[in-house]
Amino acid sequence: ETDLYVGSTLVDVYATSGSLQDAMEVFRAMPERNIVSWNALVGGCVEKGLDEKALELLQQMQVEGVQPDEIAYVNIINACASLADLEQGKRIHGSLMLMDTKVSNLFIGNALVDMYGKCGSLIEALETFEKMSETDLVSWNALMCGYANHGQDHEAIESFKKMQEGGVPPDAISFLCLMKVCGSMGNIERGEEIHAQVSKRGLLKKDYIVGGALVNMYAKCGLFTRAREVLDMLPRRDVVSWTALISGYADQ
Repeated sequence: ETDLYVGSTLVDVYATSGSLQDAMEVFRAMPERNIVSWNALVGGCVEKGLDEKALELLQQMQVEGVQPDEIAYVNIINACASLADLEQGKRIHGSLMLMDTKVSNLFIGNALVDMYGKCGSLIEALETFEKMSETDLVSWNALMCGYANHGQDHEAIESFKKMQEGGVPPDAISFLCLMKVCGSMGNIERGEEIHAQVSKRGLLKKDYIVGGALVNMYAKCGLFTRAREVLDMLPRRDVVSWTALISGYADQ
């Protein structure tokens, strides 16, 4: 109750471990709260999926005169993405621009691209991406997954090409987006290229989610022999990979 640093650390410990009730009790007992304690509580809410509570805390924080920092904005933008709250996300984006905050900041930029992509506002996702002074794999994945999840398959493939041309190596998330696109398009040729890259990186042995996505891709393309071959090769077969194959048979 008397030491700001100790109180903030306790809030962070409880929030990080998922004990949000304890985090809130410590937070309320603190006579003084700084941006660290606010960020710990807001971040904990976002992690636990309490996104509306996180937005309430942002308003309360500002009422108490605490100015959000980069971490706070990233947490709040992530909450808007989870809620698919495009209007609130746009307001946050607008606030950042009015305050002359560097929206080109990598972490804030990535969060905005992801938020616009999840909300289906793909023109704004691309505009934000193009205005960023620096991009990385997270930026590209946010853009590609936004396209893939909203049926803009050709744009997702073009983004993947540009990413590779720019020397950014794909990861499991990149491949998951592309396999989803190839399955929905029935693009067997591109799908087999992805399969080769995934195998070369050893992802089928390390990441069973990638394996399940590959089974799903072949099944959607009607290549059930290939789908079953991949399934049999997986070191771990879960309900998702089995269901992908069963659904493929059912669809045909």
